[in-house]
Amino acid sequence: ANSLFSYAYSNRPNATLMHSTQQLLLTNKIKLCNKDIDPDKYIFNNDRIKPDAYYLDNSFSELLKGFNSKTNFSLIHLNIRSLMKNLDNFLLYISQFHHTFSVIAFTETWATDNVEHLLNIPGYNKLFKNRLGRTGGGVALYISDKLSFSQRKDLTFSSDSCTDSLFIDVAGPHLSKITSGVIYRPPNSNTKTFLDEFQSITKTLGHKHNESVLAGDFNLNLLNHNVHNETGNFLNNLLSASFVPLITRPTRYSETTSTLIDNIFVNKM
Repeated sequence: ANSLFSYAYSNRPNATLMHSTQQLLLTNKIKLCNKDIDPDKYIFNNDRIKPDAYYLDNSFSELLKGFNSKTNFSLIHLNIRSLMKNLDNFLLYISQFHHTFSVIAFTETWATDNVEHLLNIPGYNKLFKNRLGRTGGGVALYISDKLSFSQRKDLTFSSDSCTDSLFIDVAGPHLSKITSGVIYRPPNSNTKTFLDEFQSITKTLGHKHNESVLAGDFNLNLLNHNVHNETGNFLNNLLSASFVPLITRPTRYSETTSTLIDNIFVNKM
């Protein structure tokens, strides 16, 4: 899948911070041939994970100019932290690119069933998974109305995991079927329960040879995969199911901290 991403956090990116985080690369640390992975069953190529780049608005717009939305799949993900509050700003943001994304994925929509009808994007159909009985969280997928889609209800997390997710199969006249998912794991939820269920989902996709794209806010800092066991297990499980991260640099950073907790994973490149 030709998958594109853009991530915006807080104010405009600071050029000095962006330059300093160039050194914080997942690809500098990762060992694809992990000792716990059967080399006869899983064959990895280090070239599959390539360092990505930060794009400012103008350079991202230039990148999109050569991308045919009718014959290629594209996905954009944002942790929106209130779709009701920020949808207009998002629409203004993507209007500058003059590009129809195949799928728009949102985490932390903070939406409720009674406001869904207000949260429309022209030219897109929508699916929501809202929190029931609790505030915050929530995910949404917007699918270009030029494409057909069906929800994959067999791919789901239990209520015990506290994970919000949606999965769909999407296809078009000139686009083969691709399974797309959006996932939000709250930071204080049970990591083991999440990992067990997430591994089951990626294995299902692998067994059926689905071309898949999984986007979301996982609240597991991939830059710490070699010092944090649960994050290491998360990454190893993805790799063993042939999923690789498209984002290899920090997605959130300040003067003192940098984390890579938002990502897009693909199993075909």
